[in-house]
Amino acid sequence: MKYETNEYIIYYNECYKEYINGLIEYFEKEKIRIFKFFNIEKLNKKLIIKLYDEIDKYSEYRNYKINETSIGNMDFDDNNYYIHMLSYKEIIKRKGHDQKQIIDFYKLLIHEFVHVCHEDYGTCHKVLRWITEGSAIILSNQNYNEGLIDCNLENLLNNGNNYYNNYYTLLKYAYQKYGENYIKKLVFDPNFGKEQTSIIYNEYINNYKVVLKEDYIKNKEK
Repeated sequence: MKYETNEYIIYYNECYKEYINGLIEYFEKEKIRIFKFFNIEKLNKKLIIKLYDEIDKYSEYRNYKINETSIGNMDFDDNNYYIHMLSYKEIIKRKGHDQKQIIDFYKLLIHEFVHVCHEDYGTCHKVLRWITEGSAIILSNQNYNEGLIDCNLENLLNNGNNYYNNYYTLLKYAYQKYGENYIKKLVFDPNFGKEQTSIIYNEYINNYKVVLKEDYIKNKEK
């Protein structure tokens, strides 16, 4: 089954019928706000959104390169942008996502849509990962615990693997202290983002602390 407009197509299965209308309504509302942030009126390519109701099919599309927490991603080619996501019923089976509500499923779509718009703008794969992911989290209004976990400056500057809490924490700190125009410059200007990373990181740890991974895991298990 599919829902199609001039701008995008959503492919979904029968099991999505109970919330597909809500997803479309939420997406239509939020994409206006995201377009405004990126100062664009429409995408340069058509957006194809594919919803998977089986983890094996999603894993096959990703060439089996997924981990136990993978639930969605953005992709593109010469003709189209793509958002691939697991169904809500499949997402809540994944590690760390069992408490997700349907609104979190909607927000995941917006998170990936932010990446699409960032790619359309032209700097998505040029700026540091903590900025791309942090901005996607903030702009999609996703909820993450605030605080840095095993986070160091070298890792941020080299796009090392990191907790999404870290991306959220640093971007939120920068947003609250410096405002939206500053965040836009981080997102749109790769060199500015690299220059400011050490400033943002050092300012944050001078006021707060970095929690060790072992302590974080212990606290979650209590």
